[in-house]
Amino acid sequence: MRKLKKIQKKPEKPLGLLMLWKLQGLKKSDLLLDLYCGTGAIGLSMAKDVRELIGVEIVADAVECAKR
Repeated sequence: MRKLKKIQKKPEKPLGLLMLWKLQGLKKSDLLLDLYCGTGAIGLSMAKDVRELIGVEIVADAVECAKR
């Protein structure tokens, strides 16, 4: 298994994608699927707007980073 490099600064949120989600009218009762979520930064930023967030990622290194 490869060793991960520690990220020095917090990655910026891709605001264009976040704005698209906001425009779609997420509701507190919605289930948000974050496919290919990487470390989960985008989904986590939207989690407060939905009932449940499920992130799906197959890259083991990204999942390990997300657990930290």
